[in-house]
Amino acid sequence: MKQKLLSILALLLMTATGAWAQGVYYDINVSFDPYYNPYETHFNCMIDNWMDPSAEIKGTLDLSVDGDLKGSFPVNSNMFDGSIPAIDAGNHTWSAEFKPEVGGSFNRNGNFTIDKAYTSIIYYGSTSINKGVGESTELDVYINPNEAGELSYSSSDASVASITKKEYSYNTYIIQAKAAGTATITFSFAGSTNYNAAEDKTITVTVWPAIDVTANEGATSEFWATFYSNGMNYQAPLGTQVFKVALAGSAITMTEITDRIVKSGQGVVLKKTTSGSITMTPTSSNSSGDYSGNSLVGTMTNITNPGNAYVLSKKNGVVGFYKLSGSGTIGANKAYLTYSGGATAREFFSIEGNVTGIEMPKAETTNSDAEVYDLQGRQVTNPTKGLYIVNGKKVFINK
Repeated sequence: MKQKLLSILALLLMTATGAWAQGVYYDINVSFDPYYNPYETHFNCMIDNWMDPSAEIKGTLDLSVDGDLKGSFPVNSNMFDGSIPAIDAGNHTWSAEFKPEVGGSFNRNGNFTIDKAYTSIIYYGSTSINKGVGESTELDVYINPNEAGELSYSSSDASVASITKKEYSYNTYIIQAKAAGTATITFSFAGSTNYNAAEDKTITVTVWPAIDVTANEGATSEFWATFYSNGMNYQAPLGTQVFKVALAGSAITMTEITDRIVKSGQGVVLKKTTSGSITMTPTSSNSSGDYSGNSLVGTMTNITNPGNAYVLSKKNGVVGFYKLSGSGTIGANKAYLTYSGGATAREFFSIEGNVTGIEMPKAETTNSDAEVYDLQGRQVTNPTKGLYIVNGKKVFINK
């Protein structure tokens, strides 16, 4: 009876494997890349001959995923790599049938998981943008990898700065500055079947308004003002001259900025020949002017005298930078000079002679009762031969 049972068991084993009777048994193990690949899914297969590890392994492997045959692969060693059509992210089952060149077939199956692919939003520009009302700018922003899908984009305040995708473009977007204020542009990707969500990319857009500057009359048909902004560059209109002012020792020198663009953080003097305000327009253009040595500083808001401040004004018919009283104020978007001067006090710095003069020098002597100042604003009791300000006029004293 015992012998009969052994015979039946041997027959069943031969029927199931077709190879046990020959002393052969193969173990199969398949592993898959853990992350989604949109082009193909890579795998590694290991086949072991348990009965004879040193035996040559040759045959064919049929690999199926989720019940679908994905390919048949020739086997020439106990380990090989291969690829099958792309498998979506998620949980899956695999089954493999190895058919050796000699005898039978062997089957194994298992489970595996493919994780969603990592994504990121790529943008190489500045995350803080300054624009003037009416200006626009283009940004190149894209999802990595490109196959992940489409980006979503929005503005926190479309009335200040709107965002649209450029027509017929894959990754170019247009920001339009509409009104003064600040808006946050957000690019996002929520994820998909095979891709994880990406971290949002945000860009702050500050839109600057045009600024009207009051120009005060100096000499006939000469109107003067100062200007300052540390937000972005501004350009003066045609017909207005722009000057930097260099203070060296006790003298000032004014140099014209011919492209009329005031760099952010630089103070300037403005001059024109017609009355009325000067409209300064924000611009993304850069100035070609040389601002090195510029001594003018400025303020964006109304401030009390910061100390030793000299502001542009006209007194007794003379335009210059006059010493501001201790409680005096400086207006928003105005430029000024600071000067300590040691023990020698100065009431003003005349800008005459540095630009077209208010009055041409005249050869005359002084009235003993007149107030006399040198060109640095110091009152002079006993003037010698030279150029002075007398009763608000520039005169040449010949003594």
